[in-house]
Amino acid sequence: CRMPFAMGAEKLILMTDVPGIMRDPSDMGTLVRQANKNSLQTMIAEGILQGGMIPKSQCCIRAVNNGVSAAHIIDGRTAHSLLLEVLTDIGGGTMITKE
Repeated sequence: CRMPFAMGAEKLILMTDVPGIMRDPSDMGTLVRQANKNSLQTMIAEGILQGGMIPKSQCCIRAVNNGVSAAHIIDGRTAHSLLLEVLTDIGGGTMITKE
């Protein structure tokens, strides 16, 4: 997960098989649309994030700590999810920023 900031990328986009970061993986209503690195670190420490979401979140934290303006975790199974996340205010996943 060093490639984005090594290349001077503006954004990091992780396409996965989940909608984004959710406080409760079984409840779509708990999708976190936007988070900063501190809130993400808190969710990891409190055990809210588990399994494969931890390394994804850590990758996003490293990216924003190293100059990437925003990192996104989106569902690659959803049609047009990349366009919705990047080109609309609605989004479709979780956007992580430094502050």
